[in-house]
Amino acid sequence: MQLEQHYHFQSHTSIDENLTRQIRELELTMLNHDQFETELYLAENLNFDRLLPWVFTIHENSRLIAVLQLFIPTRTEIELMGFTHPDYRSRGLFRSLQTYALNVWKNHKIPSLLYLVNGKSRSGEDFAVRQNGYYEFTEYFMKWVQPEPFSIPVNGRLTMRSAQGEDLDLLTDLNHETFGLALEDAKTFSKASIESEQRYTFLFDVNKEAVGMGSIAIENELISIYGVGILPAHQGKGLGKELMYLLLEKAQTLPAKQISLEVNSENFRAFQLYKQLGFEVTYSTDYFRKTL
Repeated sequence: MQLEQHYHFQSHTSIDENLTRQIRELELTMLNHDQFETELYLAENLNFDRLLPWVFTIHENSRLIAVLQLFIPTRTEIELMGFTHPDYRSRGLFRSLQTYALNVWKNHKIPSLLYLVNGKSRSGEDFAVRQNGYYEFTEYFMKWVQPEPFSIPVNGRLTMRSAQGEDLDLLTDLNHETFGLALEDAKTFSKASIESEQRYTFLFDVNKEAVGMGSIAIENELISIYGVGILPAHQGKGLGKELMYLLLEKAQTLPAKQISLEVNSENFRAFQLYKQLGFEVTYSTDYFRKTL
C-alpha cells in the first residue's frame, strides 16, 4: 500500500508521556486552525479486551499527523474518534488509519460502530456520512463552574462509599439494572473501573441498600465524572442531585483544575440537573452509527 510506504502506522496498547504530548500538541494545532475544541481521553485502556491496541497513529518522520482512538467497553459497539493534521487532510489518511484499527479488532465481530464528531466539524460529519454512518444523538461536554456558596445537603439520605473488589457483583447488577447493559458487559466494565488506578468508583446507599453509583476519572489535573446512575425504582426522589453533590465534594478534594462530565442530549432531566449544579456546555459531540 502506497500510504504505508510513505507514512509510519503504529498501534498502541499504552500511552507514554511523549505520545500524550504529541497528541495534545496536535489537538492545539487543530483548535487554532478549526476554531473548535476536540479532546481525546487518554488516561487508560478500559476496553473489554485490554490486550488489543486502542490508540492508532500515523507519523511522517517524527511528526504526528493523525491519531485515532477506539473505546470498546462492551462487545456491542465501537466508539471511534480521531483527527488529522490540517496540512494532511484529503489524502485518505484517516480512512486508512480506520481500516488499520478495525482490522486489529475484527476477530471480535462487533456489530456496529459509532463515529464521535465535534458538532462544529463539517469535515468530520462528511467523513462519517461517506462511511455510511447515520446521525443518532448528540452528547454535551460540560465543565463545572463552581457556584457560590457550594455545600452538600444537610441530613442527606445517601451514604457514599468506595467500591471494592468484593462489591463487583453488586456494581455489576447496578450497571445492568440502571443502564441496561448485558450482565457480561456490565461485569467487565465494573471490574475495570474498580481495578483502575486512575478512577474512583463509589456506591451510594439508602439505609444500607445500594441504590446508585458514580465514578471519577483523573487524567493529569483533569477530572471527569461518569457512570452516574440511580436504580429505576429510586428515581424521581431527588437522590440523583444528592449523589452529584457528594461526587462534586469528593472531586474538590483531588488535585484538579477542571471538573467535567458528558451528557446525552436525549437525557433532558440529567442535562437540566447538571446546569442547576453549575455545569456549562463547552462543546458538543454528534454520534453517527454504522453497521459493521
